[in-house]
Amino acid sequence: ATLQWVAGNSAFSRGVAPVAAVKKRQFVEKLRTMPEKSLPTSVGWMDVQMRATETAESLGEDEFSDAKVIVGTSVRRERWLVCSSLAGGRARALALSDTGVSRGLVPWVGVAARVPHPDDDESFVGRRDGRAFCFLPLPVRTGLPVHVNAYFELSSNRRDIWFGGDMAGGGAARSEWNQALLEDACAPAYAKTLEAAAEQLGPTSAFYALFPTAPSHNAPWSLILPPLYSNLSRIPCLRATDPLMSRGSELVSRWVAPASAMFPDADEPTPPA
Repeated sequence: ATLQWVAGNSAFSRGVAPVAAVKKRQFVEKLRTMPEKSLPTSVGWMDVQMRATETAESLGEDEFSDAKVIVGTSVRRERWLVCSSLAGGRARALALSDTGVSRGLVPWVGVAARVPHPDDDESFVGRRDGRAFCFLPLPVRTGLPVHVNAYFELSSNRRDIWFGGDMAGGGAARSEWNQALLEDACAPAYAKTLEAAAEQLGPTSAFYALFPTAPSHNAPWSLILPPLYSNLSRIPCLRATDPLMSRGSELVSRWVAPASAMFPDADEPTPPA
């Protein structure tokens, strides 16, 4: 979707592949002039099929007796909800700065959430060990129930992303970029993922498992949470009872934005109907 956005319709009308049409200068200029609300975001399903072989020790007594033999194969299918997005805000501003352009910074992010596949049974619980990616997986665990992939600035040993408030010079610039990606790119994409999941999954346990409900999250991944919930406050992601449509014991519910909902005080007794 990002390549198509940069290449534009003219490239396709001439039969030019979008990858060949994308140039760094072209991308920067389009990112600079495009209104923030027009930046591309796409959300869709991805089905993944994984095949694994089952092996056993060979029972032979010849020179190949230490070899393993294949005794069977197993197939596992998973379904993922994936959101890809180009971000605005401070992430775009940093990418368009002289330093950002020279370093090739791109405010792009992808968020992937494991959701039930038709092959899954009712015991499906989703993931709780989301990982960070910079095209390849990083060993760090984010504590979020989703995977996050972005143009992060990585530490020298590629085990984590640059982050810290006590850095100076290049280290401070890398940390600022990662913080902007988390707040202005990852958080909105995560919110879009939850919005799509609400529509597709309904108010199920699989849907609510996609929310970051861990007691605590380590920095820098905790930076995602405030802007995430700020975005969600305006998105219909909360299933609530509609008092205007409900009659007696027949309750009618609908999706509402949290900012438009009324939350009862759990300590107060429920008033009589």
